[in-house]
Amino acid sequence: MVDDSTTQIANHYKKLFRFPSLKSGLLLLIISSTILSLPFYYYIDLKLWLFVFLSFLATILIVSYIDTLLTSFSPISSLRRILFAILFQLSPLLLFSLLSLIIIFLKWFDFDTFLKMFMFWVFFTFNLRYFILYAVFYQKYFYSFAHSLILPLSITTFLLLYFRTISPNSIIIVLAINLILSIFFSIYIKSIEAVGLSLLRFGSFKILSSYLYAWVGSDPTPLENLLEKNSVESKIETYKITLINYKKKVSLVVPGIHPGPFSPIGSYNLPYEIINFYKLQNISSMVFHSPSSHEVNLPSKIQTERYLNSLNDLYLISQGSLCSKPIKISKNKVTVTGLKFADIILVFITFAPYGMEDLPTEICEYVKRLEVNGIKKIILVDAHNALGPIPNKEDIEDLKSCLDELIEKLKKSPLHPFKYNFTQKYLSEFKEVGPGGISCLALLIDKFPYIIYSIDSNNSVPNLRLILEKELQKKGLSLIEMCTTDSHFSSGKMLSEKGYYALGELSDCNYIVSRLASIANELTTDFQDCFFKTYYILSNLKILGRNQINTYSIFLNAILSYVKKGAIILFILVLLFFAFFVMFIC
Repeated sequence: MVDDSTTQIANHYKKLFRFPSLKSGLLLLIISSTILSLPFYYYIDLKLWLFVFLSFLATILIVSYIDTLLTSFSPISSLRRILFAILFQLSPLLLFSLLSLIIIFLKWFDFDTFLKMFMFWVFFTFNLRYFILYAVFYQKYFYSFAHSLILPLSITTFLLLYFRTISPNSIIIVLAINLILSIFFSIYIKSIEAVGLSLLRFGSFKILSSYLYAWVGSDPTPLENLLEKNSVESKIETYKITLINYKKKVSLVVPGIHPGPFSPIGSYNLPYEIINFYKLQNISSMVFHSPSSHEVNLPSKIQTERYLNSLNDLYLISQGSLCSKPIKISKNKVTVTGLKFADIILVFITFAPYGMEDLPTEICEYVKRLEVNGIKKIILVDAHNALGPIPNKEDIEDLKSCLDELIEKLKKSPLHPFKYNFTQKYLSEFKEVGPGGISCLALLIDKFPYIIYSIDSNNSVPNLRLILEKELQKKGLSLIEMCTTDSHFSSGKMLSEKGYYALGELSDCNYIVSRLASIANELTTDFQDCFFKTYYILSNLKILGRNQINTYSIFLNAILSYVKKGAIILFILVLLFFAFFVMFIC
């Protein structure tokens, strides 16, 4: 399924470049410099050892600054990330230094032999640097190759100052061996690039760096360009029910676009974008989540702008001033709540408190056959208000059964004049809530108040809705539904397993409920008579599409498998070259 593919993509990428703080990096630098210099302590006096230690420390720090300067063209580059990258590049040398402490204690070789082997691993850092600089920054062999030499040459330079016994011939030999190894690394790089070219028409490392630019550097342009080139043209349906009175009007918007894929790409912040679009026209709006998946994400900001502009192309499909009372039907995990505006039915679907992720679009197709006997349109809202797995086949069958029963009852339900009141709050105290804030609509139908919420968040904890419903009942209010927009305003930016926090994971649930109930209660003091207009919007847009998401998932799984296998082969090859060096040179 598309959502399985999306989850795999997110799991692969959300861990990228999440390094500790710079302070932690500097502490690790001191520890690494100590490890690198400790073997020298056995052969030289304490005073000279201290200079060796300080030289390692200074060299790594200076090279980090130089690397940061040379890669400053990239938003990924920062001293913190570069420092951790260099410490990783030094990891084979660090491991050799630790092993050397044991070997030196056993007196298996003299200082000259140790220095030669040490120099081998110093120059091996060149190959790791070459791979990383190519993959992340340059995607060009020459620039990566030349830049990679800075670290090993810098370490070699200061070692030559302290230990003049290092033979120029041995330096030439270890350099030659590592240059030969660089040929194998180049072949490895080229073969990895070929995987992306065959599946997505772009080199694998171009795709990787584009993701990093977006995820780490907040520069969406490179990735959006890649996504848009592989996107498909599609016709997207959006529905809008506008409630109007003499004071104001509010639009209930159910977009056919799914928020995502992640910040700051495409339609990631779509709910807020829609709210802001109408706000600029002095229209209040609350945005809901349609039954849809990430296949209907917009790939770029350009497509998002196209979508927003299309919201002005309205087709009136119904209007009136009468509404039914809400009806609720439950079966197993599923609860559906609907109300009828003349010949339009608005249905909210929730799996709370059992949990559920995105509903499949097949549900929208299913209800079309129920649009008979005077019903012009059934508009579905995925409440998206309880964390949980993707619904299984049994869940979907239960949902269809509930929809059948609900629609039949609503068709026969009497209609009443109704009143409404609306507010939109932006509460910075809730970190899980995005810039779209909290929208609350109160409907007075046959003298009884009903409440609908739309909260700009990505899902909520499973028990929040039930607690809220009970709290509203205490105040004489009935909850139609508490919805979240599934906004991806923070997706991939937060250090959680999911890459985001659902409503109620950071904030206290009881406090959230108290604030939501207070907002609703304030609305009941000033209901206004109103009428409604229902609109249909058809947008021609490029969307990610099922095939592209599946292909990216296949690509990532294939490339990670390929990288691991290649790394094992290279590791064995490096050990063989080192063994040859030890046997025949040292």
